[in-house]
Amino acid sequence: MKMTENNRMLKLIALAIAIVLWLYVGTQQDPLAQHTYEVQLEMENLPVDKTASLSEETVKVRVMGRQDRLNALSGSDFKASVDLSDVEEGEHALPVQVTLPNEVYFARTNPSMVNVQVEALQGSEMSVDINTTGTLPGGVTLEDMSVKPQKVFVTSDDAALLAEVDSVGVSVDLASIYDDSKQNVDVQFYDIAGNPINDERLQALPAQVSLAIKTSQSDTEKTVPIQANLVGQLPQGVQIESVSIQPETATVSGAPEALAAIDSVRTAAIDLSQISQTTTLSVALESDAVTTPESVSITLSVTTAADDDNASGVRMLPVALSGAAASSVYADVQMVEVTYHMQPGYQDAGDALTAYVLVEQTPTGATTAQVQLSSVEGLVVDAISPDTVTLYPTTTTDPATDPTDHTTTTY
Repeated sequence: MKMTENNRMLKLIALAIAIVLWLYVGTQQDPLAQHTYEVQLEMENLPVDKTASLSEETVKVRVMGRQDRLNALSGSDFKASVDLSDVEEGEHALPVQVTLPNEVYFARTNPSMVNVQVEALQGSEMSVDINTTGTLPGGVTLEDMSVKPQKVFVTSDDAALLAEVDSVGVSVDLASIYDDSKQNVDVQFYDIAGNPINDERLQALPAQVSLAIKTSQSDTEKTVPIQANLVGQLPQGVQIESVSIQPETATVSGAPEALAAIDSVRTAAIDLSQISQTTTLSVALESDAVTTPESVSITLSVTTAADDDNASGVRMLPVALSGAAASSVYADVQMVEVTYHMQPGYQDAGDALTAYVLVEQTPTGATTAQVQLSSVEGLVVDAISPDTVTLYPTTTTDPATDPTDHTTTTY
């Protein structure tokens, strides 16, 4: 029994010796030290209707800690501030408050008190109005709209200019609201007639407020035109005179934001290489947003070279897509009208004309491209209408439902 107690005592003594040795070695390798840092002095919680100046820009903060830790720090790792909550006008002596990094212990601050001169700003506190323009998109209901803070302090060094300000507010375009949002917006100044005052000498404190918008949505619908999706090349000697679509419009429905982007729908692809005479087809519509009709009747009126004895005239040409990226895009225009004439000594070769757009790379959004015509000996092109088309990437089923940026660029 005594041997067990002796062993336990020896173990405790050995542990104590080990701890002392560890502390001794640690102290020798990374001893405690003191260091003084120069720290920028800040003001906190200054009321918006006041301005203040400090007697000191910086203070010296002396701290204690391990040498390696202190060597790794600089003045920017410390925070020294003066709390100006609820201060009145005049001069005040206020304590300096210091926030320390981890593993550092406070010693003293020099100076520990600073003088603060507080003055009232010229101006007044005003409520922030919410001024709306436009109308909400169909299917969107505005549940709530608010700003925070609800009041700002308006100030200026020019008393006459300050007197012109009758109200302040933020401007909201209702037509751009589709869902809940929260954003910081600039405060604007208005005169008594409601006209904006744009003058850099005017200042709102704060200059921005947080605008919160809460909405609810329900599906809505609208009517858009239908476009024939013509692909491929007509047989030699065949020309399209006109394309008729019945009905000409479709009804689409969906969420307000998605629906706002839809300005047309197109049919399923119609292969022109199979058209050699005037043809009427029943063709489905591609967009999933379409509610009615499910399909349309398309009549392609064509002529052949044998029907046309004119040495000049007007041709309706389908626009073919060619190039490395032709299969990854579609165009908003499938037909162009070409006016031409033949040079003396040449017979009418209008049936040899073809129209195409060269697509070398897939665009990221709506892209304007030039319509080009094949070269036919003796044939002079007088006009082409339209001479450009808009290309859309085929990453979506419908050009208008493509969520990419539809900013138009030009090849």
